[in-house]
Amino acid sequence: LGVLWSQEKMKPFTSVQRYIGFTWDLENKTISLPMEKMEKVRGLIIDWLTPRAKFSASEA
Repeated sequence: LGVLWSQEKMKPFTSVQRYIGFTWDLENKTISLPMEKMEKVRGLIIDWLTPRAKFSASEA
């Protein structure tokens, strides 16, 4: 096809890959959040549930 790509970014093919921030498991046909992202989201939710807490639109 003539599409160029970076050799430094090449990874060997596996059935589980991280792409666009998600973990894609092709064999099991699942998509999941990596644990570090899950913990970040959990922290945000805990903060949002704090009574009388205030947040800007960019923090939502």
